[in-house]
Amino acid sequence: MSRQRSQSPNQHARHRREAKIWVAKQIGLIAQGKHTPNTKNITVKQLAEFWNADNDERVARGELEKATAQAYKVTCNRHIVPFLGNHKANELEPWDVTAKSMG
Repeated sequence: MSRQRSQSPNQHARHRREAKIWVAKQIGLIAQGKHTPNTKNITVKQLAEFWNADNDERVARGELEKATAQAYKVTCNRHIVPFLGNHKANELEPWDVTAKSMG
């Protein structure tokens, strides 16, 4: 049985910051018209699911550590999806992502 290490507060903060940066980047791409989801009805939660699936594929190809992908998934599900998950990704504005809404 493998034993999971608990993350230090600094590691947790780093993953949380990286997840926030990723969401902000995706919102910027959507706002600039450079990223258009397959459907106009895709939610942030669905976008996060696609991202997590892509990370799993990157793990399988050896491009990303399994622990890193898991940390991204946990961070996303804990800090992004609860606040923004039901928002339509193509309707999300940068000001929707604030320090207050992200916890």
